[in-house]
Amino acid sequence: MTQSARNKLLILSVILIALSAALLFIPGRVKTPAPGLDSQKDIHDSKLYVSRVIDGDTFELSNGRTVRLIGVDTPETDMPYYNEAVTFAESLLSEKQITIELDKERMDKYGRLLIYAYTDSIFVNEMIIGRGLGIVYLFESNLKRAGTLIESQSKARAAALGIWSLPAPSPEDYYINIAGSYRFHRPLCIAIKRSDPEKRKTYHSRGKLLDKGFSPCRNCRP
Repeated sequence: MTQSARNKLLILSVILIALSAALLFIPGRVKTPAPGLDSQKDIHDSKLYVSRVIDGDTFELSNGRTVRLIGVDTPETDMPYYNEAVTFAESLLSEKQITIELDKERMDKYGRLLIYAYTDSIFVNEMIIGRGLGIVYLFESNLKRAGTLIESQSKARAAALGIWSLPAPSPEDYYINIAGSYRFHRPLCIAIKRSDPEKRKTYHSRGKLLDKGFSPCRNCRP
């Protein structure tokens, strides 16, 4: 290869390296976190809408994220008041702009963003609980609005609204809560058998457990 050819090859290499570096700084090529994942500020500053109501406590946002209401558990498809919960959620949220608030734990095991939702000055989580269309379902990691949700549930129970108008499950002489959990169980529940006896606490009133924000075990359904 002649000296002239080597010089041309060197110049071409420099040009290609410069072009590659420039492409890295073209606007739009740098990926930014989706709203609702990494920045509380991003969430509040973004205009997010509910594009689809999946069920009474789970929705899809206009940015493609699936979100789950914190502290709320609405009926499943085969349970009473499922349709009412979905219809009510749609009336509150469909095509509405919402403001999102996070707690300590941001995502559940299914990758859904865990949120407190607000729209038209309405605290959505509380409204669903207050209409008796869901029960308080707490975790130790997300308790920021627990007091408000428990209070709303107590009022719905007192007024026998929604699910609280249904006959109560067959009673037990006592119920058991395992320390560190917000669930309560029947005495023969398999979860009790697997737990540390020293962490079990006995309650004789189902109502008092609900008033403390404990929810029935999904397996033994006390």
